[in-house]
Amino acid sequence: MTLPPGWTPPAPQAPRPGVVPLRPLGIGEILDGAVSTLRRYWQVQLGFAAAVVTVVTALQAGALYLVLRDTSALGNTSVSDSGNATTQSVQVVATVIGMLAQTVLQGVLTVVTARAVLGEDITPQAAWAQARPRLWRLIGLSFSVLAMVSSIIAVPVLIGLAVGLSSNAGAGFAIGFLGELAAVPFAVWLWVRLGVAAPALVLEKATIGTAMRRSGRLVRGTWWRVFGILLLTQLITQMLTGILSLPFLGIGWAVSGTGEHPGAAFYLFTMLGVAIAGVVTYPFGAGVTALLYVDLRMRREGLDLTLARTAASRTGR
Repeated sequence: MTLPPGWTPPAPQAPRPGVVPLRPLGIGEILDGAVSTLRRYWQVQLGFAAAVVTVVTALQAGALYLVLRDTSALGNTSVSDSGNATTQSVQVVATVIGMLAQTVLQGVLTVVTARAVLGEDITPQAAWAQARPRLWRLIGLSFSVLAMVSSIIAVPVLIGLAVGLSSNAGAGFAIGFLGELAAVPFAVWLWVRLGVAAPALVLEKATIGTAMRRSGRLVRGTWWRVFGILLLTQLITQMLTGILSLPFLGIGWAVSGTGEHPGAAFYLFTMLGVAIAGVVTYPFGAGVTALLYVDLRMRREGLDLTLARTAASRTGR
């Protein structure tokens, strides 16, 4: 059969056994894949997220209670008073607990997303069994990245403070300010470069150092694209958190003037709203990161071909 001049047959569609097509993905496909994973595996994802968030919220509320039961530590002030050391301690504890929770969920939900790419079912028990051996390394990775990024940002401030206290306050301020102008972009660069270290650690059973180097190699040459995806994910997550926690924020304002410690009610309801929002946003963020890792491997290493062969062998085609 003679083909019309200039006509070329359409390219064959990439196989799609799961939530994304097995080819390099666009930004929209990564975001849609994370949402599709949440819809398809909602029992596993939301179940784990709800369980972890419940434990975290209980621990955070317990930390707040331990502070508030010593009324002499607060006197007549509310929990929201600025400069209150006990309130700051609660916030630090809440932040650390929240980080640990997100890290544990990241490990479990990465396993679920990897299965979702091939359209395979997975039980909560199986997801936990695969993620559990890597959780301590994943926690170490999370705190290592936080320490590295925080150190980069903190060093210029500490140098400027030291100069300001020892000699000239103006010079110290200038050093700190100019140092931050250089440090913040470098911290962001490092954060993006290590953006897929967590899924690399979980799915490749890597060590912390190996996962960091692996992430660096995958991100190299496509930094701006990865930065855009991670930034967009953060914006979407923050927007969802604000929308979902808004009713609890309103309740907190309404009851903040009652009780022995009026600020505590507002803090508790705000914490509850953020926690409930996290049941949705944690799986979404973890799904985007895992799918970004898969996309980078498909672009650099032809992982899509390997996955397509695996899917074909399992379906007998």
